[in-house]
Amino acid sequence: MLDPETSELLQYQSTPSLGPNKRSHVTVDLETLKEHSVFSFHNDLMDCHIDICSPEVPPLFTENFDWQDIREDFVKGVLESDLLGHKIYTHVVHQEYAARVQSIRTYGAVR
Repeated sequence: MLDPETSELLQYQSTPSLGPNKRSHVTVDLETLKEHSVFSFHNDLMDCHIDICSPEVPPLFTENFDWQDIREDFVKGVLESDLLGHKIYTHVVHQEYAARVQSIRTYGAVR
């Protein structure tokens, strides 16, 4: 879920690939809905796993040693924590090709 004016990531939830007869659900935080009267909800985007971080990000992993995965732990931790005071912004590519980056080799092929 994104703020369409600022591109701030308001909520992130990965969903598994589903077959034609399976269903999935997404949980939306009520507080987020109260704080943002306008938002953009997407289920059609691919997370390319390309992250550009400020210099303050690596120390957060040291301070929060239980964060092991950047999506499941770090992103959710930043979005759900009022104490950290950090925000995550996104860039949605509309007319270009993008692919998921899984290694230095695939990064070189994508850029």
